[in-house]
Amino acid sequence: MQTLAEYNGIHEDFFVQLHFQLWEEPTTNSVRNVRWLHRFPAFDLPETNNPEETTTSFQLVLSVDYELVIGDAPEVSPSANFDYCFNGVRLELWNSRTDEPLGTLPLKITTASELKAFLSTFRSHPYSRNTSCHAPAD
Repeated sequence: MQTLAEYNGIHEDFFVQLHFQLWEEPTTNSVRNVRWLHRFPAFDLPETNNPEETTTSFQLVLSVDYELVIGDAPEVSPSANFDYCFNGVRLELWNSRTDEPLGTLPLKITTASELKAFLSTFRSHPYSRNTSCHAPAD
């Protein structure tokens, strides 16, 4: 069982096969944040229990976070100058209209098999098949 600490930049295919997209902090610093993001379908919730009123659109995003340290040692191969440190996995709630995060839930996922199991369970949940959720009426 491989840990996600071992799935750094070398294992890009692993994340791409699971439909993750790479996000890298836009900076020229030698230390930067790198995140693999899996966006689930957006869903709408009404502001009140009246479905005719304004709705807010939400999206859940699964994030696998790393810190990338880029060295400049000329005596090693270019790929050896990239060191990834695993920082954890989290589930985020985003306002999909403003593309702003609203909250974060850290997850105790540390291995590739745990990540695959989480995605499989989440994809089989009714939420993933119904992108229009409504609050229950009183």
